[in-house]
Amino acid sequence: MGRIASNRTNHTADATLGKAKPHTQTTTKPANRHLSIKH
Repeated sequence: MGRIASNRTNHTADATLGKAKPHTQTTTKPANRHLSIKH
C-alpha cells in the first residue's frame, strides 16, 4: 500500500513538472522511467 501511494505521489509531481517545463519532461522522460519501474 505504501509503495503504491508513494508512486502515485511521484507520478503527480512529475506530471506537474511536465506541465511547468515541457522541455524538461521531454529530456528526462519521467513517465517512461515510471513505466520501467512498474515492469
